[in-house]
Amino acid sequence: LATGKRPTMILGQGYDGAMEDLYHVMGKAALERGINVIVYEGPGQPTVRRYQDLGFIPEWERVVSPIVSYLLTREDVDASKIALMGYSFGGFLAPRAAAFEHRLASVIAIDGIYDFGESILSQFGEGPADLIRAGNKEAVDELGKQIQATADAPTTVRWGLNQGEWTFKTQSAYEYAFQTQKYTLEGVVDKIRAPVFIGEAESDIFFAGQATKLADELGTLATYHLFSNLNGAGEHCQIGASVLVNQVSLDWLEDVFAEIQ
Repeated sequence: LATGKRPTMILGQGYDGAMEDLYHVMGKAALERGINVIVYEGPGQPTVRRYQDLGFIPEWERVVSPIVSYLLTREDVDASKIALMGYSFGGFLAPRAAAFEHRLASVIAIDGIYDFGESILSQFGEGPADLIRAGNKEAVDELGKQIQATADAPTTVRWGLNQGEWTFKTQSAYEYAFQTQKYTLEGVVDKIRAPVFIGEAESDIFFAGQATKLADELGTLATYHLFSNLNGAGEHCQIGASVLVNQVSLDWLEDVFAEIQ
C-alpha cells in the first residue's frame, strides 16, 4: 500500500448495521486502492445505543466533525482528500453532515436519501400516515402495538417499527414516526459544497425515489448512478453486488481526488 499522506474515507452505517460490516462493504476495496479507511458509529447505531444509551440525532455533523478533526491530526492523512460514505440510512446522514462539515472533499451516498421521514410515512401506509400527520398519538401507538403483536404482519413493517423505536429511543410508534420527520435535507441541501456520488437501487424496497430527489436538489454537485436489476445490483444498497458498487463509486472518487492539487 501507499505510504505517506493518503486519501482517506470515513465509512458510516445507517439504520441498523454495525460498523464492522463496512470493512466488507467498502473498506477492503478502498484499502486495496491505497486509501485510508476509518469506520465509526454514532447515536442510534449499535454500540452507541447500547453502551451510551443515545438515540439518533438529525444533526449528524456533530458526529462526523470530530472524526474529521481527529484525521487532521494524523501524519498519514491528506487533509485535502477526505471523503465520507454513508450506507443505507447513512445515505441521508452523510449528505446532512456534509452540509455543515466543509472539510470533506467528497461524499458517497449508498444509496441517496433526501427525506427519510417521508419514506417512513410511506412505509406506514396512507391511513396510518394520515393519523401521524394529524397528531393522533393514541391511535398510532395502538396501531403500533397491533403490528408488533401480529406475527403475520409484513416483516419490513414490523421489524422496521421495532428497530425504529429502539434506535430513536422511544417506546411509542407515534413518537418514532414524529422524530423521523426531522430527517430531511429540505432547507439545508444548498449548504453542501462537496461533490456527491448518489447511488440508487432499481428495486429498493425502503427508499424508492429518494436518490433521484437528492440528485435533482443537488444539481451539478451530484453524480447519479442507477444500479440495475439486470446487473444484479438492484436490491437495497446493492446487496450481493459489492464488487460492482465499489468499482463504480471508488472510480468516481479517485477521479474527484485526482482533480485536487
